[in-house]
Amino acid sequence: MSIKRTCIALCLIIVCLFSSVNIAEAYVKEAWRFLSKSVNFKWGDRLTISGSTIRNGWESANAAWKSASSFNFTVSSSSSNILNSWFESSTTKYGRMTTTYNTSTKRVVKFVGEMNAGNSNISKTNVAKSVGVHELGHAIGIGHNSGTSIMNSGRDRTKMHVPQTDDKNGVNAIY
Repeated sequence: MSIKRTCIALCLIIVCLFSSVNIAEAYVKEAWRFLSKSVNFKWGDRLTISGSTIRNGWESANAAWKSASSFNFTVSSSSSNILNSWFESSTTKYGRMTTTYNTSTKRVVKFVGEMNAGNSNISKTNVAKSVGVHELGHAIGIGHNSGTSIMNSGRDRTKMHVPQTDDKNGVNAIY
């Protein structure tokens, strides 16, 4: 009887070990962070006038991070950090963030975020906001993942345009 129970127990253990369980992927931290949750930036040369879809996208993205995690980006004409746009005709390139940091302290020295004005989808308000939130997430220190997250490059940009629970957890873990 005990051999039979042992075999059943081993079988159950093996089934549990090899069964597939869907677990949401957790946030991914980049190698850098800001000194605080308050960061200055200036508008790039292609976004000096307010009211464009891309500038509105950046502004909405800032509001979304402030609401979700108290992270605040404020405009300062003397900042070395820049939010801007570029033009490349593409349906797959939405935005990019270049973050420079001190490798010893891991502190961000400068960031340059851009949205692609050549992507026809960027003209949709939620898409521009989604791209802005995603790119600012990189500056904050969160990397790509495949979970239910604004940092998932494969997300539906028309529907997901604010930080998700995983993104908030990432910011809380970093700061």
